[in-house]
Amino acid sequence: MLETTKKFLLSNNISNKNIVVAVSGGPDSVALINLLYTLKHEYNLCLHIAHLDHGLREEAVKDSLFVKNVAEKLDLPYTIEKRFVKQNGSVQDNARKERFDFLKDVCYKTSSRIVALGQHKDDQLETIMMNFFRGASLWGLGGIRSVNEYEGITLVRPLLEHTKEDIFQYLSRNNLPYITDESNKGTKYKRNKFRIEIIPYLEKQVGTHIKNVITENSKQWQREGEYFKMQSEKIFQDAQTDHHIFPVNLKASTIRKEHEALWGWVLVAALEKLLGQVQDFSSNHIHKLKELVMLQRASMLQLPNKVTAVRWGQYISLFKDENLPESLGDIKIKNENIEIPLNNKKIKISLNKAQGKAAHLINANFIKWPLFIRARKAGDYFFLKEDGGRKKVKDFMIDEKIPQIIRDIIPILVDADDNVLAILGERTNGKYKANKECNNKLYIYINEMEEQ
Repeated sequence: MLETTKKFLLSNNISNKNIVVAVSGGPDSVALINLLYTLKHEYNLCLHIAHLDHGLREEAVKDSLFVKNVAEKLDLPYTIEKRFVKQNGSVQDNARKERFDFLKDVCYKTSSRIVALGQHKDDQLETIMMNFFRGASLWGLGGIRSVNEYEGITLVRPLLEHTKEDIFQYLSRNNLPYITDESNKGTKYKRNKFRIEIIPYLEKQVGTHIKNVITENSKQWQREGEYFKMQSEKIFQDAQTDHHIFPVNLKASTIRKEHEALWGWVLVAALEKLLGQVQDFSSNHIHKLKELVMLQRASMLQLPNKVTAVRWGQYISLFKDENLPESLGDIKIKNENIEIPLNNKKIKISLNKAQGKAAHLINANFIKWPLFIRARKAGDYFFLKEDGGRKKVKDFMIDEKIPQIIRDIIPILVDADDNVLAILGERTNGKYKANKECNNKLYIYINEMEEQ
């Protein structure tokens, strides 16, 4: 195990690094910290032990004391904390999130970007099997990555090539004590059920070789998954169009022209753009999203994490509840050169000062100041062309298949006489649209808000 750990460190350029090592006190983490400690001087590693008591078991106090003794015996710095896990929803998921938040905090405190975890080949098999029965994509069938990024930190798993039996043999040879989590012996949790009942049954019926077959195949599935992910991200960029309200807005036809095998990957990329990371989304959710790609009518889909998907016009839009303002109050515009934050965007109005491509270009000779930005009103109308084609704003929104959910928060720009100058982000009133000969132009830009 020492040689494979050396190989792992070398292949991932892990030397002269600060590493936070997650140590529960169980056999896997005890083996991990001792292997890294043995290589500490050879690779100039600065190790820091991190242990979290979730407050879920009475024995956890003894676990913390055991880890403290391990750290003191190795003369390594350590952080041991107790954080209570939320009991609503999945306790396991809540505990996992709390654990990674804790590890991120320890990384910040120790100026480290690397966390070492003790997951091994048996964990990999359990994860792949669970993902398969959950209906995971190729990416999920790739299982646990030996190295991956998580919210600004790098997670490394040097033991992933070793079985649980390898770890027990290493501990026995080196006379290393460890603690046993009694909760791992029951089948209350799904992972335990796979470990204790399902996988042993499959090994008995098919053969013990399935562990190596499946985990070796997972490496190829990871490579194939990475390729699909790379291709889907390119398609996602091509499909994405800017919208002044929806944070993610995709042109359905761009997705539809690609092979259907890539559609789900593109939609996952869209969810990642919206949420940062995708959790709680099953294959069924992705399948329902894919149905929106083919749909030719307006439709709305409610998804986990308060995400809504809307099929409208040419587009599929994704947003969370907080992305939509509750209402749109009147905003008075006295200045001819002004910037206004609105709906997570920045509305910039500039008189006779072009600054790139404008969303709207208005003939300022015919407007009466001050201007106002407001929500639509009953009876609002505008002209499709300079010389006519009057249309109600309500009818325009219906014809354009603009989702009902945002019609009352789309900003309308009007002048002092309440003439509609533009439906911002959608259409300029043809009567006020500036042509090339116009010598007095009002430029209106709609841009992303700059992150603070």
